[in-house]
Amino acid sequence: MQLYIDLVRTVPDQNLFETFFLQATDVRRQKVLKLRQEQGKYASLGVEIMLRCGMKRAGIPFGAYSYGEDGKPYFADNRACFSLSHSEEYACAAVWDKPVGIDIECRKDLTSGLIQRIAGENEWKEHSPIAIWCAKESYLKLTGEGLRKDMRKIVFRGDAMLDAADGNRLCGLYSAGLKELECWVSFFEESIQVNFCQWDVKALRDFLC
Repeated sequence: MQLYIDLVRTVPDQNLFETFFLQATDVRRQKVLKLRQEQGKYASLGVEIMLRCGMKRAGIPFGAYSYGEDGKPYFADNRACFSLSHSEEYACAAVWDKPVGIDIECRKDLTSGLIQRIAGENEWKEHSPIAIWCAKESYLKLTGEGLRKDMRKIVFRGDAMLDAADGNRLCGLYSAGLKELECWVSFFEESIQVNFCQWDVKALRDFLC
């Protein structure tokens, strides 16, 4: 099965928001309602819209999902593996038949303190700080470890994540190569075939409504 990645830049469209909110799962509605800022609400709802798109494109029926104790989302019947992410006004989802982790980050400068906490000196020679942060977070979503893990114990090198202690390959990495933001996907397999789709609001309305 191809790895389906769906991305959208959400826009303030109240009618469309209400339409998709009414279709949303209970777990997503609860997350949206906890947010105060409108941009956050749109982006949070957007990840589920992207999940619906990816599953429809993959020919997999959509259904209710849950979050594990580690914060990783899953379908109880294992109909698919997926990962979700949003940053500012962007939202995305990755859908596959194998474990996957995705993260997006709008490009920005990181504080020197944060930079020191997430990577070693050699990593800066190959990648930007925001790319390292994004790629490592996608790996932590893949494993379900989240930000509890010390990011300096994993090394971002080339198209793989390595164990800092012994240099062994932990996972493969894929970049969507976008101009406006970083988008990295982590996976345990040796290789992947990616089907990427970037949506606009009109196309979403026609595809899902």
